[in-house]
Amino acid sequence: MIFFLRRWFANRERLAFKLVNALIVALLLNVTFGVLFYFAERNAQEGLTLVDSLWWAMVTMTTVGYGDFFATTWVGRFLVSYPCFILGIGIIGYLLGVVAEGMIDRLSRKRKGFMKIKHTGHIIICNCPHTDKVLRIADELRFHDSKLPIVVVADNLEENPSEFVEKNIDFVRGRPVVETIMLQANIIESSGIIILARDPCDPACDAESYATGSIVEQIGDDAGKELRTVVEVINPKNERMMTRARIDGLVMADGLSDRLLVQELLTPGSQNVFSQLLTTTEGSEIYTIDSSHDSGKFIDLQIEVLRFSDDVQIIGIVRQGSVMLNPGRSTEIEPGDRYIALARNRSCIDSFKTQLSEIKL
Repeated sequence: MIFFLRRWFANRERLAFKLVNALIVALLLNVTFGVLFYFAERNAQEGLTLVDSLWWAMVTMTTVGYGDFFATTWVGRFLVSYPCFILGIGIIGYLLGVVAEGMIDRLSRKRKGFMKIKHTGHIIICNCPHTDKVLRIADELRFHDSKLPIVVVADNLEENPSEFVEKNIDFVRGRPVVETIMLQANIIESSGIIILARDPCDPACDAESYATGSIVEQIGDDAGKELRTVVEVINPKNERMMTRARIDGLVMADGLSDRLLVQELLTPGSQNVFSQLLTTTEGSEIYTIDSSHDSGKFIDLQIEVLRFSDDVQIIGIVRQGSVMLNPGRSTEIEPGDRYIALARNRSCIDSFKTQLSEIKL
């Protein structure tokens, strides 16, 4: 009993403690004034019951005042009703204040990124080098699913920016290299993690991205769950380092614009082609599909694909992590190969997957 009381009073500053205490006090006052009203009025009001008196006390304390029962004696009016009015208004005001305080505190903690995320199947974006960049990524992610939950984990934001609030993007404040911060973002129940470079102009940020990726993979191993992670790499020389963290995907920021500039110069209009392939908001996108064939030639696969009604094209193969775009016609398909497909949207790919096993090479 003593241990329970110590635990109870140790939490006296918590909202639940204040709320429960106020409710207990309100219940005790309700019973006390109900009993006092009954003894003060039972001889003056024929048929008055204790239940009626308890009802009167509740109606009076909450300032509802139905008027179905009221004091008629001097004791009932001045020694019972008056204190009931004053204390009732006080306890109700206190209850409303506790509830309002809790709501304000919750909103403040959520805005400042201190709340634990309850989403499942959400996308976590680590670091926020610029709000516009995060918003562009969010728009791409939500093109096919406008209600996809997105959580940003960053330590350079004092509170959730208004732009994120408008887009319904949640925020966890802290460095993503800290395990407790990632657990606060409910990483175990997430469907993917995007790790952005803290400073796109500083190649040294790759080291922190590597550390974040390692933490994510370790959390996934401890939970027995595979977490899909994509990392933005500033310096191509750090690609090998990133693969040691067992990152699922790497995107090289350095040199990408240089290559696009050269391509546009040599092949005018190629920029528009790459732009369409790199966005989910228009045109077709690139997908990878598990192969259902252990043998056959690539040209035979392409011919068979043309027989189907879905707007899907097979343009290459992924073999042991290496990409083979537009391979030779006689290229043999091997066990474990993945097909690189071009399709209008995810639904086309899902439909095509069910038909893929029907293709005979």
